[in-house]
Amino acid sequence: MSGKDVPRPSALISRPSLSKEGRSSHAQPALSASHGRIDRVRWSGIFLTLLGKWVSRRSVGTPELLGEVCRKALGARYGDPDGWAFELVSRGGGRSVLSASQKSSGRRVAVKFNGSNQKNREQFRALDGMHRAGVDCVRPLFFDDEGRFLVLEWVDAPLLIQELASPQRNALILKSGQWLARLQQSTVGSAKLLSKVRSMRIPKSDGDETIAEASARLKKRMKRANLPKRELVKLHGDFHVENVFCAPDRLPVFDPHFDGYGNPFEDAARFLLSLALSRQVAAEAGRPWPGDAEMDRWSFFGGYGALRNEHIGLYDLIEDYIYFTTWLRHRRRRPDCARCRFLERELKVRGVLDSANTGPRPGRLAVGPGGTPIWTRESAAAIQRGWISSTASRASSVQADLPGANASPNAPIEEPSTLNEDGRLSG
Repeated sequence: MSGKDVPRPSALISRPSLSKEGRSSHAQPALSASHGRIDRVRWSGIFLTLLGKWVSRRSVGTPELLGEVCRKALGARYGDPDGWAFELVSRGGGRSVLSASQKSSGRRVAVKFNGSNQKNREQFRALDGMHRAGVDCVRPLFFDDEGRFLVLEWVDAPLLIQELASPQRNALILKSGQWLARLQQSTVGSAKLLSKVRSMRIPKSDGDETIAEASARLKKRMKRANLPKRELVKLHGDFHVENVFCAPDRLPVFDPHFDGYGNPFEDAARFLLSLALSRQVAAEAGRPWPGDAEMDRWSFFGGYGALRNEHIGLYDLIEDYIYFTTWLRHRRRRPDCARCRFLERELKVRGVLDSANTGPRPGRLAVGPGGTPIWTRESAAAIQRGWISSTASRASSVQADLPGANASPNAPIEEPSTLNEDGRLSG
């Protein structure tokens, strides 16, 4: 249908006309079926928008109001409904977290409102799945019958981001890598036919030539980068330095963003990006961390494990994709912010924004010749021409192919050693 053939909106609307008696009479043009569908979709959208605003208001009310919402459920579960005291711990993005303390028993739990029943349900399922997989996470206790909130164990500990200037920072980053490797080893190959799977999607360029060229480069690399379902792992979806507690004898993770499966390198790349951005923010605030960004990455890969040869190109692609999509979000909100400038520099070095200005990549631990771990900043193709591809491994033992497959969950934590000039680990 050409542009001239498209009916104007006025042709689809029945307009009233005045008769000689002054009364309004209605013409009878035939309304198309599509117009009825459009009208239903429009009103459905309005209804869902108003419903979402109403639910959000319920989730960001005063601590007293939120406490009253969950008091009955806590009383039915633990008794003494009038003996609970509530304190607002955090709020933002339509989410609220309460500390709920029972005076009679001394019990303390966390109550989280995510702003919608669907988000509450998905996060509870994600935490329950991680708990069943045997990894340390904030334990889900129960889910409200009406879906309004979820109740979690209370963890009285600082966040990882608050401990990254301490002498134990490298050991904590290493433990974070071990945690992720353990999650992936325990869930690889467990995706079912109807399991949710996250895929990489390049955002629209909005007419920006720079973004369009970068998107084209990433799309070209993505053509053969999809993993078969048997090699997918359970994702956290938002694994970063502010979603990890640092308890004395454990490192519980919380706030999963996605109840489903995806590429094993997505969570790893997201965590390393959060490290890089947090280091940048600390330096700009006049509180620089010890060490440097390469040591941060070394510590993480020390726990996560060395990348197999056939996985290096795929890992680089995932990391570039996450850097790119994060840069776009910051660019649209605050294009002149320090984080946006940092991400832009990184993308130029990686050849995503400017293929002519590529340089050494941030380092990653790879399995070198003879199985020796090697720290390398070269591109995948430069490590060994024709030996590495961006496609996933098709080895018969999938579990052995994943990073950290040979790492013992109970291996002692040691301070990271230094790197020799040839890139090999020492110490």
